[in-house]
Amino acid sequence: MSEEQFNYNKEEEADHVDIRELMLNYLSHWKWFVVSILVCFALSILYLRCTPEEYNVSSTVILKDDDKGGASNELAMFEGLGLMNSKNNVDNEIEVLKSKSLVKSVVKNLKLYVSYNKDEYMRDKELYTKTPLTLDVDEKIADTLKYPLTIKAQMMNNGQVKIEGKYGKGKFEETIAKLPGMLNTPIGTFMLSANALVKPEYDKEIIITVNRTMNVVQKYLALLNVEPTSKTTSVINLLLSETNVDRGVDFLNKLIEMYNLDTNEDKNKVAKNTAKFIDERLEKINIELGMTERDLESYKKKEGITNLTADAKIFMQENSEYQKKRVEVETQLRLVKSLQEYMLNKANGLDKLVPANIGLADKSLLTLSEKYNELILERGRILRTTSDENPVIINLTSSIKALHANILTSLSGVYQSLNISKKDLDYQANLYNTRIENVPTQEREYTERARQQQIKAELFLMLLQKREENSLALAVTANSAKIIDEALATDNPVSPKKPLFYLIALLLGCAIPVIALYLIEYFSLKIKNRVELEKLTNITILGEVNQSSTGETLVVKENHNNHSTEAFRGIRTNLKFLVGSEGHKVLMVTSSVPGEGKTFISMNLAISISLVGKKVALVGMDVRKPMLANYFAVDGKKGATNYISGMETDLNSLIQPSGINDNFKIVTSGIIPPNPAELLMSERLDSMIEQLKKQFDYIILDCAPVSLVTDSLILSRVADATIYVSRANYTYKKTISWINELVREKKLPSLSILLNGVEKEKSGYGYGYGYGGHYGGYSGYGEDDDEKTNKKTRNK
Repeated sequence: MSEEQFNYNKEEEADHVDIRELMLNYLSHWKWFVVSILVCFALSILYLRCTPEEYNVSSTVILKDDDKGGASNELAMFEGLGLMNSKNNVDNEIEVLKSKSLVKSVVKNLKLYVSYNKDEYMRDKELYTKTPLTLDVDEKIADTLKYPLTIKAQMMNNGQVKIEGKYGKGKFEETIAKLPGMLNTPIGTFMLSANALVKPEYDKEIIITVNRTMNVVQKYLALLNVEPTSKTTSVINLLLSETNVDRGVDFLNKLIEMYNLDTNEDKNKVAKNTAKFIDERLEKINIELGMTERDLESYKKKEGITNLTADAKIFMQENSEYQKKRVEVETQLRLVKSLQEYMLNKANGLDKLVPANIGLADKSLLTLSEKYNELILERGRILRTTSDENPVIINLTSSIKALHANILTSLSGVYQSLNISKKDLDYQANLYNTRIENVPTQEREYTERARQQQIKAELFLMLLQKREENSLALAVTANSAKIIDEALATDNPVSPKKPLFYLIALLLGCAIPVIALYLIEYFSLKIKNRVELEKLTNITILGEVNQSSTGETLVVKENHNNHSTEAFRGIRTNLKFLVGSEGHKVLMVTSSVPGEGKTFISMNLAISISLVGKKVALVGMDVRKPMLANYFAVDGKKGATNYISGMETDLNSLIQPSGINDNFKIVTSGIIPPNPAELLMSERLDSMIEQLKKQFDYIILDCAPVSLVTDSLILSRVADATIYVSRANYTYKKTISWINELVREKKLPSLSILLNGVEKEKSGYGYGYGYGGHYGGYSGYGEDDDEKTNKKTRNK
């Protein structure tokens, strides 16, 4: 056999997977699969029993969004008059609906930070409004909780309520004599009352849990899903996963209600701020108007003014037209100046809204004011859900600052424009003044006073009109969210999904044994079967012998048919191909370490060959640990070492009958020599083998393990072939690489491997070999060791 035959290509072997063999290997452990599937199903049933069922509660609303057609037409008339601005952005409103502040207001309004449960068949049943007991907990206390407060309340037939509570590591107990009653806890004193709408359950524990408000808010934020139905509409779906259907319905309805209240409050902020500004101006103008009217009245009484001359009347009529225009310009100048002072007032920061609809005639200035108020409102709304560091807030703040500067610039420009107009009107008025120089001073002074009174009166009337318009805007505020579909829960629970869990249990029940068997095989250091052996070497596999179920050592018997006998018959047949059909066959049987069954193989192989009429001599060449005499009725003190050492010259006197049949003879190892290796190198060994060849067809040498001593390598010179015994679940895989090395270096002749102890059933051979770790030297091989070996063999 050439060296190339033993260059084992592991990559090619790894690519080949025998599916049939793999399936048979797994099916042989079918009990593992059955147990694993049953355990997984039991765990899934237990999990499903202990896990609360969740339902989907959904609602559909339409938001007011001018860009996507979601606005209500109810206020279109007022918006056209410039009284209101109701533009919303759906994406922003969705964020508001999912904001912590809005959800927190819902949790507090419904008191969801207090939960009521009772133990029912391995899991807690949530009672919500169907609880027989209610605990009134202040929301401010719930905001500051460090740990959940757990209370177990048991109603008694006599009206008393037994309380067992826990807060953090502290525990407390109390008995309330009558309901309603005060309950003292580590976090405060609360009122415990009976729910008149629910029938009391006596002698059953009601578990009341008070959680920190923000913890409940975080829970609902995780369970709440708000999404638009499409990109082209302002219709959104609200979906909530809840274990209690009633609570889920109440939550969504309250969420929409609180959202409408919140958005209406935002929309009214502009109108309220405008109303405040108008009221302040009215108060001042009213005082000024009263002063001018009283001044005019006193002047007329003092000067006794009655009728004007015809000419003065004509001049005054012409001058009156210019004076009227001057009044209008001065009115605008006062409004612009007042608004400019308001914008420059540091007390009115970037969070204050600009007064709208106060009578300014400049349309661009009105447009800037409306845009400025929109950005202020949008910035305030988004700040509820995020911080000042948010890029959106930063952008809005920058835009507000820019608009603030633009408004101031626009006010300055308008003011300058009005001043120019006023100067022009003054010039025209002065022309007419020169024409009426002869008009009595009384009339001119009277006109000046009348003009001041007229300006104040017109300004006062305009502010009164704007106040009414602003009040109308406050009165007609509509909701931003209109409910399309009321909150409704699914009929069947959406979680946990029982079919899915059962499928997962089945898959896991099958996967766990597969993975376990794979890992066991992957991390196994020992050979299990012939397939693994063939993957590790290209050396010829002579055969395999399964474990004996009877515990016998000599398993091959004449006229007996069993697995072991058939296995040795197959090995006997394969030997013909190994050593040929002519000449004498000297077979050396060895192994890597003790316990692999080389003596067992030697004995039974010799018996099997002798049963077909061949003369066989079984020679014990394990001179350090002789074993043959333990299994046959022969004298172990006279054998091969006696002849090789020269103590005996007649080899025939050392050949003993086996007691099995006449064709099978035994030559024991003889006495244990002090120098085994040197003795086996003697030429008398060669002489002994030559003499045996003349008398026997087969000579089987039971040799020592190769990895422990060099005896077998020394004996290889007289052998025609080597049977190397490995044992399933005993021989280490790394040993095979060493066997491959022996073949490549041609240290043993015509080597083939025989696999012993293959598991057909869950039982072992029961034979022992007693090598221990003694092949390192001569010590330890006395009579006591032989006796111990015999006892072990008999016990097995």
